[in-house]
Amino acid sequence: MDSEQTTFQARCLCGQSITISPNQIGSHLICPACSRTLIPVTAQSTQAILPAPAPSEAVIASPAKNAAAPAVFNLSVSQWDNFWRYLTCAVFLIIASGVYLVPQFSEYANMIFGAVLLVALASAYFIFSSARSTRYLINADRIETRSGLFTKEINWISLNSVLDIQLKQSFIQRMLGIGVIRIKSTDHDTPLMVLNQIPQALKVFEFLQRRVSYLPHGYTEPIQGRA
Repeated sequence: MDSEQTTFQARCLCGQSITISPNQIGSHLICPACSRTLIPVTAQSTQAILPAPAPSEAVIASPAKNAAAPAVFNLSVSQWDNFWRYLTCAVFLIIASGVYLVPQFSEYANMIFGAVLLVALASAYFIFSSARSTRYLINADRIETRSGLFTKEINWISLNSVLDIQLKQSFIQRMLGIGVIRIKSTDHDTPLMVLNQIPQALKVFEFLQRRVSYLPHGYTEPIQGRA
């Protein structure tokens, strides 16, 4: 039988059935019903055309414990957060272009405008890079922040330590799909984690709500180390 016609049925602990291919056995999966991180371990194949010779045995997909789960969300600060900074750079350029209208500066107009243009472009690039260098990685077990343009700082909290989640969005932010999520936790190093101006803010907030509500009180996982 062709391998493309062979599929497996995985069953999450919540009861959700998931159809997977052979190359997905042993890899990380996310349950579409409860967002649990799963690793299908064993399976008995079911044929796509011919009936199985015996009742198929569903795969019991176990939660990932010792390995880092893949990120469900990998986000950076939205560039809309830098709107006023970019606008300031543009205003300086407009003001600098006024030197061409002043006869006393006509001889040095190109030099002055070129210098302001160079500073404005360098500032805009630095603003853009600073926003891109701040990343938020969220999976079914934890939230991780990575910040710093030259020196990296990494912090993370386990979702089972979360006490409260708040989403703040203005009217404009709702239209743009961005927002600020504040997360209070029992983590001693990071009691308050703020995800600033992230895209898909409402979707991230609802995902975190489901995960925090699902995890039982006192749930812990082996920790390999903290950056």
